[in-house]
Amino acid sequence: MFPLLAALFAQDLPAPPPAVEPPATRLDWAWLAGTTWIVPPADLPAMQLDPKADRVSWVVDQTVWRFQGYRTGYVWGYGVVMLRAPTPESPGPSEAETQQCLTILGTVTPDGAVHLTFTPTIARRSSSATTGTGRIWTQLAPGQPSPKPTFEMQMSTGDRDRTAHWAHMIQVTEADPMWSALPGFPVGVEEALEGCAALEGPSI
Repeated sequence: MFPLLAALFAQDLPAPPPAVEPPATRLDWAWLAGTTWIVPPADLPAMQLDPKADRVSWVVDQTVWRFQGYRTGYVWGYGVVMLRAPTPESPGPSEAETQQCLTILGTVTPDGAVHLTFTPTIARRSSSATTGTGRIWTQLAPGQPSPKPTFEMQMSTGDRDRTAHWAHMIQVTEADPMWSALPGFPVGVEEALEGCAALEGPSI
């Protein structure tokens, strides 16, 4: 009798919870050091506000990041942003109308939340800084044939004309065609970053 009762009670018991994976550590994103990231072709359009004319218009926004280092959830490096008006009559690569070098300082939490601060190297003042927020995760982003880690970012910048932009930043290496020919601009990664100053990392 008792075995039968035990079997009946066992049927009413809830299933044990699934095994919980160990929490992520601060070292999960150490591989970011030494990587380079760009805006892929599909995410080049950004929106720009002209407050004097009360008008918004499209611009082409190509950003390049180079992370020099990573320590326990912190990243640093440098980059460049290039802007130009769209040219529907000639949709191929065109010269940048503005090009600005940036220093990058930010944080990446264990679950992939990202907070980056971009400061123009010609005016290293906190009032000139741009903040970008987002998340890094593995997904199929525009310009990638298979799922890879991708930064999905949002930002807004500008002292006069305000530019808003969101994009999937994808990683590129020297083996990628976009390394030598950035989308929408007739330059490669190294040429775009030429003259942009690297940062000195922490001593410990």
